[in-house]
Parts: sequence; structure tokens; C-alpha cells
Amino acid sequence: MVAPPDNDVLRARALHCAHSGTPALAGVSLGVREAEILSVSGPRGSGKTTLLRCLSGQLVPDSGQVWFNSAPVHPLGAPARERLRRESFGWIDTEPQLVPELTGWENAALPLLLRGTAPRAARAA
Repeated sequence: MVAPPDNDVLRARALHCAHSGTPALAGVSLGVREAEILSVSGPRGSGKTTLLRCLSGQLVPDSGQVWFNSAPVHPLGAPARERLRRESFGWIDTEPQLVPELTGWENAALPLLLRGTAPRAARAA
């Protein structure tokens, strides 16, 4: 297993994932650098949510590798992937469970705020 380039904070290589035999990801590779903004778009059923779940460790791909901060994510056990997700990723699902008393920004920043990130730093993120 070869580690990704040092300038990529998040890296995926040749991700494959299927749902009930139907391919959702077929060889997806990408790299994301620190402070880079990445948009994932496509029609319904094209694999966007599957990709994000694989990148965050929420879903283990059928094959391929994911690295976060130069450490492999794909071989981690479920508890370690959950800890990584809780500490390093914010996630608003396609069926969000938003806090109605909070603004849209506050809901999006909630994972950072719960980790103790200052509101000003969370807004900048």
C-alpha cells in the first residue's frame, strides 16, 4: 500500500462500491488539499452519497483505499472509523436532522462547535 502525496489531506484511490449488486462507485479516485473546497454533484443515484460515506469512513468500499492526513482509513475497525468521523468530519445527511432553533450556518457548524472550535474559527472553516 502506497501512501498518498503529502499535500492531500483526503485521498481516495480506485474506490468501488455496489449496493445489492448495482455499482454505485466504479474506480473513483480523488485528492483534496487543505482548505480546498470540493463540490460533488450529479443526478440522483449517481453515487454522491456513497462516495461521501466512503470518504468519511461511514461506509467501507468493496475495494480501493481512502487516506486521511496520510493515514489509511480503509483498514480501520468500526470503532476507530466512528471516532475519526466524530473528530474530523462534519456530516449533514440527505435526510438532515436539523436543530430547528439554530440557523442554517449553526446547524452546518454544529460538529465543529461540539468539538470545541471557537465560533469565529468554525465560521471561517
